[in-house]
Amino acid sequence: MRTAQELIALIENDKITELTTSDFKIKFTPQELKEFVHFCIVSNSLESVEIKDIDFNPVIECLLGQVLPMNNSIKKLELNNLRSFDKAGGSLKELLQFNTGIEELVISNNSNIDGVLSYIFPDLKDNSQIKKFNLTSNSLNNETIGLIANLLETNESLNEIDLSHQPLTGNSLASLFEAIGKNQNITAIKLSNTHLTTNSFDLLSSKLLDNKSLLNLDLSFNSFKDSLPLSFFQFLKGENNLSKLNLQNCDLNRYFASNLARTFSDKSKFSSINLSQNNLCDLGITIISRYAKNIKSLLNLDLRNNNATLLASYMVKETLGGLLDYQI
Repeated sequence: MRTAQELIALIENDKITELTTSDFKIKFTPQELKEFVHFCIVSNSLESVEIKDIDFNPVIECLLGQVLPMNNSIKKLELNNLRSFDKAGGSLKELLQFNTGIEELVISNNSNIDGVLSYIFPDLKDNSQIKKFNLTSNSLNNETIGLIANLLETNESLNEIDLSHQPLTGNSLASLFEAIGKNQNITAIKLSNTHLTTNSFDLLSSKLLDNKSLLNLDLSFNSFKDSLPLSFFQFLKGENNLSKLNLQNCDLNRYFASNLARTFSDKSKFSSINLSQNNLCDLGITIISRYAKNIKSLLNLDLRNNNATLLASYMVKETLGGLLDYQI
């Protein structure tokens, strides 16, 4: 691990682009901490800050409370399992009020997310710089999900939201999905491993029917018990611009494959489809590949680990060989 003076020299000479957790474990003297803060504020090379698996400490407090409100070259801030996360609330609030550089905010694995998010919400709502908001693995409660819905209704700068790796339940889901459907600035929604039921996904799909902005939809690692609601296929057949679809490990079978294939047309705008780790078997894979060959924009199709035999590999090669990249 480098020393405080080594780190300060790197920052002073604009030879470092990222601060990571190891930098926040360094022992600083009071004078070194002042120098660290000063050179971080004036640095033009710093682009991202990652703080992970560590207790809140004076160095982190200085970084969040003094540096980030003033240094607008830093584009990404990640707070992953920051212990005593509630102590960061005041610094985050000030950061959101004054920083005009951060475009990606990641808050993950923090047990006190509900209280902190409620506290910083007014400033987060008014922040017009953040484009990517990642709130993964936090066990969001019903009230916090409602806050996120409100955020999506009022903040026009956000274009990517990631709520993966936590159960999404409660009556606030309806308002969240409605906000997602209405927000014409959202281009990416990531809901991987969120325990979505077929009914809750039916609700989301119905809200997406009029959404023309969505380009990337990640629903991987949700069990839909072999089927998806009719509203989802209606969305895919509608006038949308969806480019990337991830349905990896969603317990889908050959009947789903048939329904999905019927949504494909030469008007489809897919560039990437991930159907790996399902149960499509030979028939489902063959159906998908036959229809997929007509999608001119399709660049990648992932059909791996679908309980298929060598026959499926042969059929896909015959159908798609030379047309696009595929995995089986």
